[in-house]
Amino acid sequence: MKIRPDFVSNSSSCSFIIRFDDNGKSFDSNFFKILKLSAETINLKVSYQSENELASLVKSTTEAFKNAVKVDKGFDDNEVDFNFKASKIDADDKCQVSVFRKLLKNCTSFYVSCGEDFGSDLVDAVKTAVLLESKYKAVSIDGDDHFDYTSIRGTDIDD
Repeated sequence: MKIRPDFVSNSSSCSFIIRFDDNGKSFDSNFFKILKLSAETINLKVSYQSENELASLVKSTTEAFKNAVKVDKGFDDNEVDFNFKASKIDADDKCQVSVFRKLLKNCTSFYVSCGEDFGSDLVDAVKTAVLLESKYKAVSIDGDDHFDYTSIRGTDIDD
């Protein structure tokens, strides 16, 4: 018998992972606007070198995003999770964009949850992933959970 010590879910959610080839330098307010087309939550796992750096990251993020972010240090040494409620992000807020870009410099995982893995949630997630990869050449998307997404990188669509 196999015993799984980590979180197990029977949910059928649709989510994807975003990877930046440029450590998030291409991230801008339009990126937020595209994400908000389908994202319910956005999770960034960010590494830090010291407790002072962690305190600074948490302070700047909670000040910029207020009730749109939950911070969870978890069990990983030198990593912290920033969980954002997408609907509460203000894509035109330059401070939020700046703080998010700062987090991306040390981001080890950028995870987007989009709702159910069928119907309009799935369609919106596919649209969002294709739009992000089309507009941002430094970005690639990997499907996760029940979202079987194939990146446009290296295809005829990717010009």
